[in-house]
Amino acid sequence: MADELKIEDFLLPLKRSNKEMKLDINYIETEYEVFNNEVTGGGLPRGHIVEVAGPTHFGKTTLCANVVGQLQKKGFKILWIPAEPLDYDYIESAGIDMSDGCKNPITILDFSTAEDLANKTKLMIALDIFDLIVIDSAQGINPTKTVEAEGKERMDVNQAKAKFWTLFLSDICGGYQVKKGANLVKSNHAVTELVNGKLELNETIHKLEHKKCCIILTNHLKKGIGMFAEQYTPAGSGKDFRFSYRFWIVPTKGGIKR
Repeated sequence: MADELKIEDFLLPLKRSNKEMKLDINYIETEYEVFNNEVTGGGLPRGHIVEVAGPTHFGKTTLCANVVGQLQKKGFKILWIPAEPLDYDYIESAGIDMSDGCKNPITILDFSTAEDLANKTKLMIALDIFDLIVIDSAQGINPTKTVEAEGKERMDVNQAKAKFWTLFLSDICGGYQVKKGANLVKSNHAVTELVNGKLELNETIHKLEHKKCCIILTNHLKKGIGMFAEQYTPAGSGKDFRFSYRFWIVPTKGGIKR
């Protein structure tokens, strides 16, 4: 008689770290121990999405800029996608080299609408030339319908954002194709030449897990309505299934808890 199998035999030991489980993940090591050991067990994971969330003015952008500045000095290629007004002096004070003589300048994505951002970001992922892509932030990106809406239609803004992020993250994680004539990026890199030289096969299915870049998505951390409501991040629950790691900066009585 065959040995009786239990459900526990098929479950991964989720409490163990990535190092203990020996997951085949290539990491970008940072100077933050909280990233390298406590959160991910190695650094920023290539081919994965990391959410950095916290209340307004709690240092999400500062943290990302500091990490970008570290990696910039080491020669890594960075793409920064500012969904909110970007203060160049501020991010430079946080660690990013924005000088004209910088030997490894970061690329800043120029986009018009949320749909334009999605198309260009997918193009940049397909190119596989960036080590890190920072999207700052999810809450600041508005789909076209929400921008043009008026009156009662504005009440559907959150639903439209949720749908956008669900579809966008499903594409880059599940697979997509780059169409011919895709819009290019205006930046301080010669991206056009790279596109012409590397994207000849338009039938290729691109997935983030097959690329070398890690994506950091910043988001606002909010509290639901009610005394016992839990904290959550906007832009729908569909996105939660696409994050490999979540780093929340949470305010407490004693200060800030990571």
